[in-house]
Amino acid sequence: MHISSRVGPTALLSLLVMACGGEDEAHTPVAAVPLSGTVRGQPFTAVSAIAYSFEDPGVPDNTLIQISEARLDCGDLGALTEGRRDFTLAGPWTVHTEPLSLQNILSAVVYRNGKPDSSLVVSGLVEFVETPPEVGALGKVRLRGISSQVSVEGEVSVKFCGQAPGEGGG
Repeated sequence: MHISSRVGPTALLSLLVMACGGEDEAHTPVAAVPLSGTVRGQPFTAVSAIAYSFEDPGVPDNTLIQISEARLDCGDLGALTEGRRDFTLAGPWTVHTEPLSLQNILSAVVYRNGKPDSSLVVSGLVEFVETPPEVGALGKVRLRGISSQVSVEGEVSVKFCGQAPGEGGG
């Protein structure tokens, strides 16, 4: 069996954390403070977040949220800025609370050499607190994510931008 040297150790450590006490991260309510923490050893504070809905037959009301340390607005989805750190979160745009999972996927993204360098964060909790359906409305998400390279917790206002570009609107 071959495990990628880049993904393997991170995935194994994440599984170990979940097996050895990661339960608290997945079930204790997220602190209602501004979203902050560390990404790859550097301080991170969320400044803004945008959300786009997209079609996924397996996940009704699925949404992609981009949380950034930079100011974002609708139209900035996927914008590359060298050195910037973002989080992407995919999950149903409905009020709910769930552990991070394959339905609520969190990824830490660092933009390097004109490309995104992503790593999955598999331990933690996401709370979709406010999920207004109106384009331009502000929702609220609380998030705790913990991995070997990431530790963040808190809440962020999320501007709902409607359909993702190429998905029938945007």
